[in-house]
Amino acid sequence: MRRLLRALGALILLGILVVAGAVAAVFYYPLPMPADKVDFVIDQGSTMRGVARQVNEAGVRVPPEALLAVARISGMDRQVKAGGYEMTRGETLWTLLNRMSRGDVTQREVAFIEGWTFRQMRAALARHPDVTQTLGTLDDAALLEAEALAADAVVNAADSDHEGAVRALLAGLAGSGKPFIHTSGTSLVGDEAMGEPSDAIFTEDTSVTPEPDKEHRVALNQRIIDAAPGVRTIVLCNSLIYGDTLGPPAQSVQIPPLVAQARESGVARYIGRGRNIWSNVHIADMADLYALALEKAPAGSFYYVENGEAAFGDLVQAIADALDLGQAQGWSAQEAVAKWGRELAVFALGSNSRVRADKARKDLGWAPTRSSAIDWVRESIRA
Repeated sequence: MRRLLRALGALILLGILVVAGAVAAVFYYPLPMPADKVDFVIDQGSTMRGVARQVNEAGVRVPPEALLAVARISGMDRQVKAGGYEMTRGETLWTLLNRMSRGDVTQREVAFIEGWTFRQMRAALARHPDVTQTLGTLDDAALLEAEALAADAVVNAADSDHEGAVRALLAGLAGSGKPFIHTSGTSLVGDEAMGEPSDAIFTEDTSVTPEPDKEHRVALNQRIIDAAPGVRTIVLCNSLIYGDTLGPPAQSVQIPPLVAQARESGVARYIGRGRNIWSNVHIADMADLYALALEKAPAGSFYYVENGEAAFGDLVQAIADALDLGQAQGWSAQEAVAKWGRELAVFALGSNSRVRADKARKDLGWAPTRSSAIDWVRESIRA
């Protein structure tokens, strides 16, 4: 009996020593490294086995099973963040896991010069040795699907009409219940008035019979809405956007070409009689709605986005006043199309597009504060 007790005691002591050794290895034993500093990257969406593989491929000798066990026991297996990391000699398995769970990634500097286009920014990123790009085009379906699969949410603000991109993004999000915000535009309710007024006003409950040029946009919006509930799809249908950008340089598609034409010719021009009316929204108010939609909007929802409206004749006269060009003048439909092309002239500058965003205010608590595109033009456009 005594021998049995001694053997049992020895086994318990051995077990304690093994556990103590394992704990010491996790907390105190430095991981073998090929250099004093090692950089490595954890890819988006990596499992813990993938993390162990990527760390080992960088030359840091981490036993995969040990990493998996410690990560699971500590709960850090669900907290590891993607990104680039740097390890220095002497660090342990525990410090490595803590760094990755905090997302304590290394910083790299990329300089952008004020006034650069997006194309120039992409070129600068492509030249940087420490930056891995996932920037492609809207036709890169496999890349879009992979990035959507790895993302917590997707906001498509690139193109309202690119069906291939929408299909790829929805495929990546399928069955996840994650949010997908698609940016549409209210030219889908536009007419071919070419400067004449209209009393038609649209809410989300108003039936829309689009002009043939806009049938594709309406159908694409419906495809997105129908992807719910497997994806928390939200369509935000923006009216004329004005205001200064909050980030990289960018321009909306309506006021800037009117200003550019006025500067070039010395005469500010509207189409026809300039009595056509568009609803409008300030970019900062619009950004607030995107944040609210991401947080609160239910799956399969559609919202018009506006806070005020103006006739194009009044808007263009404000441009003329701001540029000190005298009286604005009308252009014929033919002259406008020759200058701007059919899409821009007919549906962006010559049509009526009057919507109301009461649903967004009621459902999401949206409270826009800026209501006059004309006031912004007078205050912000300079000769």
